[in-house]
Amino acid sequence: MKGLPDTFQMKCVAAGITPSLRTPQSAAYESQTLLQVAQTVAARHQLTVTGLPQNINVSFARITQNQETDLHFLRRLALAHNYDFAIRGSQLVFHSRTALEQTAPVLTLTRGITGTGVQPVKAFEFQLRTQSIYKSSSVVYQDPATKQLITASAQDAAVPTGDDLHVAARCENPQQA
Repeated sequence: MKGLPDTFQMKCVAAGITPSLRTPQSAAYESQTLLQVAQTVAARHQLTVTGLPQNINVSFARITQNQETDLHFLRRLALAHNYDFAIRGSQLVFHSRTALEQTAPVLTLTRGITGTGVQPVKAFEFQLRTQSIYKSSSVVYQDPATKQLITASAQDAAVPTGDDLHVAARCENPQQA
């Protein structure tokens, strides 16, 4: 669908340019929860963790940060468990992606009407994205130590049509899967 043009510019800084946050390093975290890993990384940079539920039950027998920056490592873990995070001052703030998607918008842009001092819209265009939109997903992993098959699946009722994502990935328990 095409129409009049709109221009929207937004400038942001995702995280301060702090060398310690952006320096690749390696670390191993054993027998820790997602919250404990986030707190350990945050403490390295004099940050406090907020927003991450205290009762989150995702635990790791071992998770490795291998020559990744702390920002990249935390982003990888957060996205894998349906979270986003931001650094705000001295806080590492986690947000549930599901909760963010369900909140009301903080700003709505409207088109100007001729005669109101706002330039009228001259054209627009919308694009429908169907690639990488998944209605359901499943994870399967055969633990070589215990010979146990670990599986998990999820569906998104909010997605009317979409593909099924099948992942074979290392996981230690169904919560991680």
